Amino acid sequence: MKIYYLKQILATAFFAVFYLTLSAQPASVYLIGGPVNKNDPNWLLNQKVELTKDAVNPSVFYYKGYLAYNWRGDERGNIKFLIGDKWDGAFHPNTSENQLLTGTTPMRQDGNDTKWFIPNDRSGDGYYELTLNTQAMTLTVDLFRQDLNPEKIYAVGASMPCGWNNAIPEVMTRTNPEVAVYTWSGIMNSGDLKFLNPLSIGNWDFGYSATTSNEAINYGAAQNLVFEVRNSAETSFNDYKFIMNETAECTITVDLVNHTMTVTKNGELYAKDIWITGTAIPGGKSKLVSDNIDPVINYHYYGELLVGNFKFTTTETVDATTKFYVPSSASDAISSDVSFSLTSDETAPGWTVTQANALYKVKLNSITNKYKGSILGVDHVYIVGGATAAGWDAGNSLELTRGSGTQANVFTFDGNLIINAAGSEPDKFKFLLQKDWNPLSFNPQFENESITGAKYFTDHHSDDYKWKVDENKQGHYILKLDALEETIESVYYPETATNLVNNKENLQVFGSKGKIVVNCDTNPLKTVEVFIIDGRKVANVSFSQNTEIELPTGIYIVKVKDGNSTIITRKVSVLKK
Repeated sequence: MKIYYLKQILATAFFAVFYLTLSAQPASVYLIGGPVNKNDPNWLLNQKVELTKDAVNPSVFYYKGYLAYNWRGDERGNIKFLIGDKWDGAFHPNTSENQLLTGTTPMRQDGNDTKWFIPNDRSGDGYYELTLNTQAMTLTVDLFRQDLNPEKIYAVGASMPCGWNNAIPEVMTRTNPEVAVYTWSGIMNSGDLKFLNPLSIGNWDFGYSATTSNEAINYGAAQNLVFEVRNSAETSFNDYKFIMNETAECTITVDLVNHTMTVTKNGELYAKDIWITGTAIPGGKSKLVSDNIDPVINYHYYGELLVGNFKFTTTETVDATTKFYVPSSASDAISSDVSFSLTSDETAPGWTVTQANALYKVKLNSITNKYKGSILGVDHVYIVGGATAAGWDAGNSLELTRGSGTQANVFTFDGNLIINAAGSEPDKFKFLLQKDWNPLSFNPQFENESITGAKYFTDHHSDDYKWKVDENKQGHYILKLDALEETIESVYYPETATNLVNNKENLQVFGSKGKIVVNCDTNPLKTVEVFIIDGRKVANVSFSQNTEIELPTGIYIVKVKDGNSTIITRKVSVLKK
């Protein structure tokens, strides 16, 4: 009988604990902290952001949106999670110190008021997708993306339908998914406007502004933009606006490649199709190609020109609607920054070709109304930069191998690109057309473009942009540049071992065949922790200078610590033995 009652008591206790656990699962979870704080200085409960509960699993909650280090308030980069309009029962990282918002972190309810954090150097500003699991007690960063050239940007201001309401701004979308050029069409009113990066939704901290105060919109002209971050040491924050002086139906084009903004009245849009015609064109005419870097703005013709003349037309066959692009004054085909105008006069003179050649490069900008023509004269291409063996020494730059015959326009680099231990911009590089910085260079379409997946380069950027080597893709590359088509092809060979170096400690972390290797010049005892991608720790080793950790093939997160301080964190690939 006693055994029976004991079983009943135990069963009752078990089900009490079981149902208590179920009932402890929160109905809602909210993100709160510096990145969503609009108050100065304190966090306010009414500014918390609710997570989305999984439709099937009530223990799982999702956050998708932009987070950035705040310029105002307390604990500007820190976050934690609440279960309602109260501070009790909050979820914290289960650590003794604040935890970087990355990977998978074990968490707990209540206890020490530790938080996840976004760094104050703005390296963590961007778009996040988070999963919070109240049963597994983990927070996972499923996706992080720094959106310097986002999928969308926004227009706000008195001249826009949304007014100065950045909670519902006008959305500007890319005309080409691969290029950071955005458009919006609609009715614009008299008034001011500016543009916002997605990080500014709900605040005014990240914007694209005019370069002068109250800058009047000049229809059809490319007007300069500047990216500004409030209270940033790296950018000013003048917050200048563009001014619209009438009500009209317009199209706005924002080009973040060249940092320009153009407004055109509908009905006065620049031509989307342009032809080059005349006696200098083999066959009499050829359709221009939309430029790789600046589509719907720049057009080009690459190929043969005969002795003769040519002009540009808005229709393939001349008719009563045809307009002609002609130079403002007599011009040779080989000329630069020649202004042109649009006319209905078919007899207006065009450009003259006095020297026939099979390798002409002709470029037309339909916004700035500028023409540039040249014969391809690229005989040598050199690579230079912190990621190369030459460093930033133009006189020591490395020459690429030129092809022959039909491949004479193609130049090939076959060598290593790594993040070097010393020097300025140790992870970047560009191409020179001479062993000097001037006059010519090849640059990427935007600053710090990853060489992995790069497709195009340009010779008409005023900004000294460079390519960047990804930290987890250092090693052997073959790069092929087509100087005529202005394309770049990148092939990376991941089987090559890569050194990852911390300059201050002269600490090297790299993956090799079947192992991770850590080398350090200094003697003090250090600890290396190794995690797999889902956050589980698979190794913890103390060492003085050098250590090797044998591991299966895969990708790992390596942390090297000096006491409680993390010296370096790296993502490393272990190769097959």
